[in-house]
Amino acid sequence: MVQAESVLRRKLGGGVAAAELALQASASRALRLALSRAFEAVCGIGISVLGVGDDVAPLEDLCQRLDAVPLLLALTAGQGPQGAVGLDAEARSAIVEAMTTGRVTPAAAEERAVTATDAALCTPLLARFVAGLRETAKGSVLARQAAGLKVQGKFASARTMGLDLPDHAFRLCRLTLDFGAGGRQGEVVLALPALEETAAQKGTAIASEPGDAWATQLTAAVMAAPAHLVAELHRMRLPLAAVQGLQPGQVLPLPGTSVASVRLCGPDGGVVARARLGQVSGQRAVRIEAPKPPELNEALGAPPLAGPQNALGSA
Repeated sequence: MVQAESVLRRKLGGGVAAAELALQASASRALRLALSRAFEAVCGIGISVLGVGDDVAPLEDLCQRLDAVPLLLALTAGQGPQGAVGLDAEARSAIVEAMTTGRVTPAAAEERAVTATDAALCTPLLARFVAGLRETAKGSVLARQAAGLKVQGKFASARTMGLDLPDHAFRLCRLTLDFGAGGRQGEVVLALPALEETAAQKGTAIASEPGDAWATQLTAAVMAAPAHLVAELHRMRLPLAAVQGLQPGQVLPLPGTSVASVRLCGPDGGVVARARLGQVSGQRAVRIEAPKPPELNEALGAPPLAGPQNALGSA
């Protein structure tokens, strides 16, 4: 047993790297939760976070990558602007609609310049989002990166943002949202100072006792193992002759299939979850759907109907 444990320890020598994957997953959950809570508290609407991008970029690269984001607000601390938070046109339009009418319509955002009113209406939500990270990401690097930052003022553009921010690396998070209104989607971007995480701060990777560290590394390595899933839209049976006769450009009907017919299947073919087909940032994607409630069969649960004799009694 001791020898087997020693072998496992050597194989998990890179356990810290696996634990860092777990840290990234925790940051993603913290971002999702903080943004969802902000929308519910400020706008009174529920949203779904379809995806979270998390990367590090130098200032020049950051400005280039945010050049197409129309609304960028400054995150300030005692030394002035230290980061940014922003919205694409769809997210900005949806928030303005929610704040003024209480709902989000399926209509796409109109192409227009960002106004001071837009910034004023969107600021409370973005401020709540940033402040919420201190709670949802409590004790993590993400919380420390957001600590002390307040939404204050608007950048005229990504180019002028580069003149105001300090010249160092930034943590860039991009959250793709679904507003639940006819498939309408938007994006929230967040740029925070990229603080370095020391070994002493990696609580999930390094513990005070050797046994705790071993258990943590093992858990992180297992949770970082790849899981193979297949997104399946439809299954069909065809005669061998029909399969051999398939030609490029031939159309195969998929009866009873819709964008909500996607099944995520494991290696054994078992259905893990149901999903809806869509796209994120121009790429094909699926959204996990909640399980359908069981349907009651009235024919099984209803009592037998009384016939004329049962209803009136026998003569």
